[in-house]
Amino acid sequence: MDSGSYLELQSSADCKLYGPNGEVISEVKLQGDMPTIQPGQNRVEFRCGIEGQVNPRARVTVIAQGEPLDG
Repeated sequence: MDSGSYLELQSSADCKLYGPNGEVISEVKLQGDMPTIQPGQNRVEFRCGIEGQVNPRARVTVIAQGEPLDG
C-alpha cells in the first residue's frame, strides 16, 4: 500500500483498497474468516513486511457496527 492509502472491510464480499484521495484502487478478496468481536477483551494484530530501505508504519482503526456487547 502506498502512503495515504487505506483498506476498508465492510463484509466478506466488500473489501476495498482506497487511494489517498478516496478513489477505489482495487477490490480485495478476504483471506480466511470474517473478523468478529466477542464480549470481553479482543486482540487485534497487524503485520507487514519490509521491502528495501523503507521503514513501514501504519495506523490501524477498528470501528464496530451492531448492538453493543455486554462483557
